[in-house]
Amino acid sequence: MGNHKADLDRFIEMANIPVKLHDRIQGCAVLEGARPPSTQDGHESLQLLLRDLERAEPNPEKAKAEQADAAKRLRGTSVYVWGDPAMTIIGYGCALDFRQALIQIATTSAGGSDDRQVSIALPRYSSSNLAEIGLNGAIAVRSADTWESRLHNDFILALQGKNAARVRLCGCGCIYWAERTDKKTCSGDCRATAWRKHHPGRWKEIQYRSEEQRERRAANKVLKRPKS
Repeated sequence: MGNHKADLDRFIEMANIPVKLHDRIQGCAVLEGARPPSTQDGHESLQLLLRDLERAEPNPEKAKAEQADAAKRLRGTSVYVWGDPAMTIIGYGCALDFRQALIQIATTSAGGSDDRQVSIALPRYSSSNLAEIGLNGAIAVRSADTWESRLHNDFILALQGKNAARVRLCGCGCIYWAERTDKKTCSGDCRATAWRKHHPGRWKEIQYRSEEQRERRAANKVLKRPKS
């Protein structure tokens, strides 16, 4: 159970959105300036913050257009909500939260902490409370859960019991789950990149031999070409 990562997959995928879509996000002020919702003091959610920004913007239509453009850049990801740019941006803020927490876990476990207990602060995302007055006048207080607060709760549950050493940060910036203890990269491409970096001499030799083979094949084609 501790090494099973199926329920953590969705959060790892969300946490990698800023890396996977770096080129698409670059240049978008709304997304580049985004911060995890849990860091926004005084706001119940990022959606309230977005509404505040809309009201502060002298041109509300411009603010909506910027939000729509930001959401469009996230199309095709798990945080994209069709027809709701604000909710899409909230989802992206949650992804930043999860990324921050998973990187902390990966770097802490990579540093070697088997001989001591380590505490890592997880994202805070508290829901607001509502006071309801019943027909008999009795006051009942209940939690007004939001989509993003439930998502954060699911993330915390997904972490429960997992082996921290399996959560790793690849050199490309992506977070991944190491199925094997000797898995050092997130993909075959990154494994090849890491090998070339650590074996420059052998990589240069391989390139030299490949170039020789290309030249030899090209020369053979010239020799086999029929005379006119």
